[in-house]
Parts: sequence; structure tokens; C-alpha cells
Amino acid sequence: FFFSKQNLKYFEKLVIGCILLHSLMSSFLYVKLLFLTVVTLSSHAVLAHDNRLFNFHFNAFDAAGPNAECHQCNIRNHHTGFTGAGFADFERKGAWIEFTVDVPETKTTNLLLVRYSAGNSDRPVDVIIDGQPIGSLMFLKTENWNAWMNEMIPFESRNGSFKVRLEANESSGPNIDMILLFESALPTQVITSSPLPQVPNPPLSPQSPLPLAPPKNSPSTMPNLITSPPGPTIKPVAPTYPPTEIPLYSVILEPGKSLQPGAYTYSPSGKYKFGMAENGDLRLYGPNNALIWQAFTEGAVRAYMQQDGNFLTRLPNKKSNWKTATSRNPGAKLILDDSGQAAIWHKNTKIWLAGIPSGEYDEPPNSSLEYPLRGAFYYAWYPETWTVNGKRVFFRPVLGNDYSNNDPVVQQAHVDALDYIHVDVAIASWWGIDQKLDRARITNLLDKSVATNVKWSVYHEMERHENNSPEIIREDLSYLKKWFTWHPSWAHIDGRPVIFVYNEGSCGVPKRWNEASNSEWYVVLKTFPGYKYCEFQPDHWHEYGPAYDVVHVKGQSFAVSPGFWRADMQNPRLSRVSESVFRENVREMVESNEDWQLITTFNEWGEGTAVESAYDWGGSERNNGIYMEALHDIHHRDDKVEHRSFWT
Repeated sequence: FFFSKQNLKYFEKLVIGCILLHSLMSSFLYVKLLFLTVVTLSSHAVLAHDNRLFNFHFNAFDAAGPNAECHQCNIRNHHTGFTGAGFADFERKGAWIEFTVDVPETKTTNLLLVRYSAGNSDRPVDVIIDGQPIGSLMFLKTENWNAWMNEMIPFESRNGSFKVRLEANESSGPNIDMILLFESALPTQVITSSPLPQVPNPPLSPQSPLPLAPPKNSPSTMPNLITSPPGPTIKPVAPTYPPTEIPLYSVILEPGKSLQPGAYTYSPSGKYKFGMAENGDLRLYGPNNALIWQAFTEGAVRAYMQQDGNFLTRLPNKKSNWKTATSRNPGAKLILDDSGQAAIWHKNTKIWLAGIPSGEYDEPPNSSLEYPLRGAFYYAWYPETWTVNGKRVFFRPVLGNDYSNNDPVVQQAHVDALDYIHVDVAIASWWGIDQKLDRARITNLLDKSVATNVKWSVYHEMERHENNSPEIIREDLSYLKKWFTWHPSWAHIDGRPVIFVYNEGSCGVPKRWNEASNSEWYVVLKTFPGYKYCEFQPDHWHEYGPAYDVVHVKGQSFAVSPGFWRADMQNPRLSRVSESVFRENVREMVESNEDWQLITTFNEWGEGTAVESAYDWGGSERNNGIYMEALHDIHHRDDKVEHRSFWT
């Protein structure tokens, strides 16, 4: 089951070579956690995730193997979901499995991960090292015998040869699928006789080569491991995109649980930690104690993961001074993964995130788009805006007039629908840094668009309200570049990321945006009277006017709208356009050959301007409705896309 000394020396040399090669390619290298030992029952070696350099498996499922002893247990394979060719099945109380570990003298280990299934009952297990009991763990019940979870067991650092035994002490014990040992990286926290909290882990994608979630380091069991002041604010090197594997993660908080000042949780590799500083500020640290993110919640005395999915902090007077605004997501949990991201996790999706982006902008990630281009204004602010000034929207989208942009099903349906109506650039409404769950929602849309023709930009909405200086605009652009524009699904023209701006009218607007963008962005401003005569000109102009069925700015853009009836208005500003008129308008837009051919809008339900499928205009689970079908049939591309629907 374990490395022989001869093999370990060989692989140490290979590991050293890999590290040296990596250090030549990166100015920052931090390998804190080295995978030492894997115990499982499968048949071949695969490259494992992150600092787990190699993963060895054996093919026998009828015997424990030469370096393991199974007492009153059997190696079986009659359940599913295990990672190798079998698993250890304890038969009765007192059954145990024991592994002989051989750790080089130059290294130490103090972390043990056990992947297990407990069926429908909690199953306590004694952990014994070299004959000395170090504690008892309660392996909580899993959904069934085909469901698996992981548990981390810290112990005093040691090296050389020693034995690790897991022994059932009250019942037949759990099934054991895999055991991992890691090099010492965290301060030792010896387990006690009291059970450690254990919780299910969110499922991984079927594409993940390692079908296991990471250990959990509960803040209640590791209360004051790190209390030193924060180090310099240094952004660790982000992994390249797209990732080849889903990062392993630790669960920070389950629903209904809370954090106290001084409590931290580590990512599985030990590189990152998330918790509440002694002054009440929520913080995420990286290698060398570098501060990556903070919530500025000084004075808070507790942070809560509510049952409804909202994560918030409270002051001594019980008032909240910060929240993620992720309510209406019951069962969501807070996690920390090995990519350096803290996230609210719901339905196998990050609905709020902070930390390190999944990529960095070095050069344009895709080819520049060429005109003419079809754009569609998109709104990722549901379920928050299904009412306007307390009034419910008038129309009934097929996905439901309560759908959420946090829902991965909705995200995928929208991306597929945008692709179906030949949208080249979806323009997502954006209200500023860390507003309306932008990091998670836009990232999810970008990810789901990789396999389509859809690219993304944002509509900078705050320019209409604020006369921001170039310095403030530059902060917004830096944020967008940091989090999104490196993504292969972000739109680029002339080798520069595209941004749309909803601005009021004055020649000061293009002047400020030219200065802020410094020719590094492709800026598309909204027209205003006299825009042609401004000394400073952006890269392009457009018009947004959904209260008119057609808005044509010759030489710039052509926009079509299906109607305008805001939820708080007694009468529509633009009654719903008939199918024949809308088709004629779309045909006129395509024949205009304008650079920007715009749809106002795809899903602005509050103002009643959406072309998204709705029962009110012929949409159903099998029909996209009159507006989407018109946009599908009449377009500027040469490609032909078969009829399909996305709303089931």
C-alpha cells in the first residue's frame, strides 16, 4: 500500500526536478504540503491534484496487501463510488485495519485523511498510532453505502516507520476507501476523545479525476492556531485557466454554524486560511501570512452561516455590519478551496466568492471579434429584482418569475439561449465593485460560455449617476481585469477587452474614460446630443432605448426592443411588438450592417423589455417564443443552428 524506500527515493528525485522546473517558470512558489503516502485499492498511478504529486493504487480487492493488516474485516467491492478496486468492510465491533507507514527521516507527517462511507448510522472509530490511542472519531452517517465523505485527523508530527490503526469501537464500523498522509504543514492539533464535527461535502464534477472532497478543519476544533498579525498584502500566483481539476476544499461553516474571533479554517493543502481576526474582521490569508481579502468587519463578535444561505457578521448589539446577501439559498455552506477562494457553495455552484481569481490577464485570451456584432443586454440580478417599487413584474418567463441567477440550470439555459439567437456579446449589467454578487455570477456565466459562440462584457451602470474621476474609473477597470477579462469568454476587439458604459451626456465623459482606460480597453459609450463633436472620442458609440421598437444611430448601432412596461407603471411605454413587426425590425437591423446590432433586452423583466421565452408570447417548455425564434431565424452569421429549446 505504501511507497517502498527505493521507490520513494526515486520519486523524491522526480519531485525535486519538478519543483526546480516550476521555480524557473514562476517568481512565486509555495509548496507547503507534499503528498507522502496514499492507501487505496486500485490499479494504476495518476497525477494527482496540486501538491499531491503522485497517487498509487493497487488492484487487489480480496486482500489488504503486504503493508496492511485487516482484522475481522474484508476487502469488498459490492457498493459503488469507491476510488479503487475495493474498500475495507468492518464486520463487527473490535474489527480493525492497520497500515505500516514509512516516512523518510527528512520529513514528518501530522495529517491523516480517511475517505469513508458509514451508511445510515454514525460509526465511532478509535485512532491508534504505534499502539497508543490518540482519540476517537465519530464517522457520521452518509446518505447511503454508495456515498462517501472525508475526515481529517491531525496528530503529533512523526517520521520513520510506524503503524496507523482504525478500530471500530461500538458498531461494525464504516467502510474505508482511501487513506492519505501529508507532510507536516500546520501546527499540530492532537485530537481528543470528543468527536470532531463532520459534515457532507458538496459533490465534485464528474470530470474530476479524484472523486473525493477534502478534509474539514472546523473552526471549533482549531480555535487559535494562528493569531499573529497579518503580513504584507501579496497576491499569490493564481492558477492558469481553465483548471484541469476542481480544487479540493474544506468546509468552513455548515448552515446554522458560526465563527468567533480567533477561529480559522485551513484549505486542504494548508496554504490558505479563512477566519475571524481577534478584532472581528473576516480575513483570508495566503502563503507567508499574506492578506488576500478582508471584509472590514472590525467590531463584530460573531459570523453566522444562516440556514437561508446568508453569511453575515454581527456586532455586540446583534446588528449586522456585513453580509454576503445570499439569502434564498437554503442549505448553502461556506468553503475554502486550494485555489485560494472562499465561497458560498450551493447546488454545486459558487454563489459568492472572494480571494484569488482563477486566472490572470497577461494577453488577450481569445481572437478579436470582427464587426458586425450582435449584442444583447443581460441582467444577472435575480431573484432580487422580481419586483419594482413593490410591484410584481407583469410577465411570466418559462423558467419562472422567481428564477435565480445563482441557479446553474438557469445560467446554462441563458447561455444556450443567447447562443441560439446568435448573440456575439452578452452585455451584463454591472453596478460596481462587489455588487449584486458580481464575482460569482459573472464568473459562472463566463465558464458556461466557453463551449459556445457567446462572449461577455459588462454595462457600467454607475456612470449615469456619478461623475467619477479617471482614478475611480481606473479602479473599476482594474477590478474587472483582475476578475474577468482574462477569461476566454470575455469579448475582445482590437486585442483589448470590451466594456459598455451607460453614461449621461457631456464631452467630459469620453475625456475621463479615455484617460482612465489609457487605450487598454475598447470603450463603447452611450450617445448624447453633440457626441460627434467632442474633442475626445471613445472606440465606439451605441444607444440604449428600449422604449422604442427601433433605435438606429447611423454609423454606430442599431437596436431593437420587443416592448417596455415597467412593473410599477400603470400603462406600457411601448406595447408588446407583434411577431411580424419584430421580425421586420430584426431584418432591418441585420440589413443595416451596423457594427453593433443590439437587443434591448434579453431579460430585463422589471422593465418588461425581455425577449427571453415567456408564456405571454408563445413560449413553453418546448417553444422559445416569437422573439427568440425571430432572432434565431434572422441573423448576420453564416452558420445554421437547428431549432431547440432550453426551458425544460
